[in-house]
Amino acid sequence: MGYFIYPLIAVLIGAFVFGEGMGWLKVSAVGLAALAVLVLTFGLGQLPWISLVLATTFGIYGLIKKRTTVGPVISVTAEVAVIAPFLLIWLLGVHNQLWGPSIDDGSAAFGADVFDTTLLMLSGPLTALPLILFSYAARRLAMATVGLMQYVNPSLQFLVAVLVFSEPFTRWHAIAFPLIWCALALYSLHAIRQERSARINGKSVSTSSAI
Repeated sequence: MGYFIYPLIAVLIGAFVFGEGMGWLKVSAVGLAALAVLVLTFGLGQLPWISLVLATTFGIYGLIKKRTTVGPVISVTAEVAVIAPFLLIWLLGVHNQLWGPSIDDGSAAFGADVFDTTLLMLSGPLTALPLILFSYAARRLAMATVGLMQYVNPSLQFLVAVLVFSEPFTRWHAIAFPLIWCALALYSLHAIRQERSARINGKSVSTSSAI
């Protein structure tokens, strides 16, 4: 759910930080997303704070990426370089002291099994490549457009969670998720109209220049 909310957080960041326009479709989309959060809060008896924190922090990450003048490959490499020492300490020391070599509970999989260790190592480039591409996109596109494209990932995650892992999908989820999807549909409609208008204006300018 956090990744579904993120595109709308990106819309707000685009509006208040970069001065991107907020038409009634965008306002309606953000309102529907807020309503979905309220529905889940009421239905489940608790605020979906993990989803909100996830959406907000990734929105701030996108903001930083858009502001930075460093190249995408360099910036992602710097992020890994900062985190790597802490990860090595965890893998080589603290992790084994806390859980030991057993992998029965999946807590010490790295280094204990060749197959699992290989998969975990492959997750590195599989994570880095999208981050690098995200960096390129964040610097070249409107923040709202970057946010809009992000809901492809949570859509796939949602299908995997429900269809593959059979995670619980309550009636409150059944109300909240369609609200978010409607919000995204409204914003998609706005983006399509905006792009079409820009294309028409571009053609008009070209025609005037030619005359």
